Amino acid sequence: MTEQLTLTTSNAIMDASSNGIILFNTDNTITYSNAAAIRFTKLPSSGYNISEIYKLFPEVDFKNIFEKVFAQKTTYQISEVKTGDYFYEFFLIPLINSQNVIMGGAILLHDITYIKKFEEVKAQFLTVAAHQLRTPLGGMRWNLEMIMEELKDKVSPEISSLLNQVYQTNLMSLSIVNDLLNVSKIDGKQALDNPEPTNIIRIIKKVLSDYQSEADLKSVKYKVNLPAEETFPSIIIDKMKIRQVIDNLIANAIKYNKPNGSISITVAQNDKTMVITIADTGIGIPEKDLIRLFTKFFRANNAVLNETSGSGLGLYVAKKYIESWGGKISLNSQENIGTSVTITMPITLSDEPDNQDLVI
Repeated sequence: MTEQLTLTTSNAIMDASSNGIILFNTDNTITYSNAAAIRFTKLPSSGYNISEIYKLFPEVDFKNIFEKVFAQKTTYQISEVKTGDYFYEFFLIPLINSQNVIMGGAILLHDITYIKKFEEVKAQFLTVAAHQLRTPLGGMRWNLEMIMEELKDKVSPEISSLLNQVYQTNLMSLSIVNDLLNVSKIDGKQALDNPEPTNIIRIIKKVLSDYQSEADLKSVKYKVNLPAEETFPSIIIDKMKIRQVIDNLIANAIKYNKPNGSISITVAQNDKTMVITIADTGIGIPEKDLIRLFTKFFRANNAVLNETSGSGLGLYVAKKYIESWGGKISLNSQENIGTSVTITMPITLSDEPDNQDLVI
């Protein structure tokens, strides 16, 4: 009687869950589905083969996943799967008895459709807002450049300094707007690649040159260990995107460095892989913040205190681009000692040289 009561109570609890719960035995026969799972799958509560679940998610390689789960006796998570118009977070859990013997498994489906719809609305809003802001900010930039050139050597140093502050604020605002547009494209899977022959050494040198004045203001020195630009082979990659990645990492290395600090840049390559390392002697990142660094809009507390401006989107964009090329980006940091970022990418060499300057 007690066992029957416990089973009834367990079923009642699972039926009350908003998550879909499906249990199956070692013969891959479904033995129980709660009310949410029946609603999600449109399948009976029990008595059918688990292959019917597979059919709902044809893009998922369930065979390999199940083998891994039951061999390692660990839970497997898929952050997003889609069936019809609905999105789910998917968990596969091995059911193990007290003798450590697998008795079957459980599938948990967490409906995240409302989250996806909210993200879509948010992305649309950010895209519209960013586009509306970029046009007037771009116009202001060109007008300011014309004014500064026209008034060069004709106004007092104080007025010249004020104009430069307005100009720098404008550039910062444009950078944030462009970050928002890039994130919207990435999240909406609209960030299309335009691969072309690219000399990565030229790009790094150009970025370093562009930031030389900012580095000089903080007395930050470059320590460059790069192959010769003339003999370094071109690779096939999206030139604008890789420039954006390098630009962001070097800008951060300067912005969050210490006075009289340094930045080390190295590039190594073989026929299949390229490794770029950018290390600084800056303020570093607290250990508790490292796990969140590549998430959207996140900035470590000491970074905010050191430099109030920033969108918290640069590392997120860099990670998405690098991973879309089949590469990896990793970061090591110690607070008050410095930060090192390493990019490792599989590459395709080009037979054609990169003869075009990159215009930003």
